[in-house]
Amino acid sequence: MISVFRLDDHNNTRTTRQKRTILEIIQGTDTHPTADWIYDEAVRRDIKISKSTIYRNLSILVQEGKILRLDVINAASHYDGNIEKHAHLACTRCGKLVDLMGVNMDIDESRLSKGTGYIISSASLIIYGICPDCQRSM
Repeated sequence: MISVFRLDDHNNTRTTRQKRTILEIIQGTDTHPTADWIYDEAVRRDIKISKSTIYRNLSILVQEGKILRLDVINAASHYDGNIEKHAHLACTRCGKLVDLMGVNMDIDESRLSKGTGYIISSASLIIYGICPDCQRSM
């Protein structure tokens, strides 16, 4: 089940129809779409929007904590509407990206901050391998 956030004007969050549509598209799929896929889906829905508007609103939604950006090696950024703490599996052949639930993602941020001097703002785990579909075609 994908949780849906309501965008509103609370907390200085400016809501536009385009921003709502982008969030709905991301939260309406269990895949991890790219900006190009989101753009294509918006056009399919007859939404008048430019790619620059897609990228700008994706950045805003990430900053607001409403979606996650997943930066995968040798691939375009992917976006996830599931903001619960979880890991991902990425196929190094086809680029498929799937949720990996049940992995312990607890990080002792306080100890890590003291040891490195960093202020920890976020953490993610992407495990790379070859998916079953690609293994069958090898």
